[in-house]
Amino acid sequence: MGKIAQTEHPRILQLWRQGMHQRDIAARYDVSTITIYRIIRASNGGTTRGKHVPSPGYKMLWRLYITESYRQVDIAVRYGVSPTTVKRWLGKAGIVKSWEQRVHERRKVQPPDEDTLYTLYILDDLTAKVIGSRYGVSQSVVYRWLDEAELKKHKEATG
Repeated sequence: MGKIAQTEHPRILQLWRQGMHQRDIAARYDVSTITIYRIIRASNGGTTRGKHVPSPGYKMLWRLYITESYRQVDIAVRYGVSPTTVKRWLGKAGIVKSWEQRVHERRKVQPPDEDTLYTLYILDDLTAKVIGSRYGVSQSVVYRWLDEAELKKHKEATG
């Protein structure tokens, strides 16, 4: 990971204001997300201790957090507050992501459809390890896909 020159800060702020996620900016500059967070926060007047920032309201929080999949830290920077404050706002508004929503956000590889899984696993008799290598995922991820598709594993089908 590298450092970011002070001369790059305006460009980082511009990218962020154009809607680029902090994690993507961090990847572009090969720094941590917290480094980007600190640059953006510093541009928003630094610390927010001692001043009250009202919640943006249920509809806006829902739109940012659920609909647009902003992370809590992204919302925090947008409003110049800490991620803990955003967590408190979400809690008071009763906005919580389900386990499925959180898993779906992290899932980078879309699972194949049920027919493809059936063909690969049952008809072609490929192992979960082979299927995983084709999709760039681990064997355990393939087993999870098979469970979600309600396909029997080899041992269960024969045993």
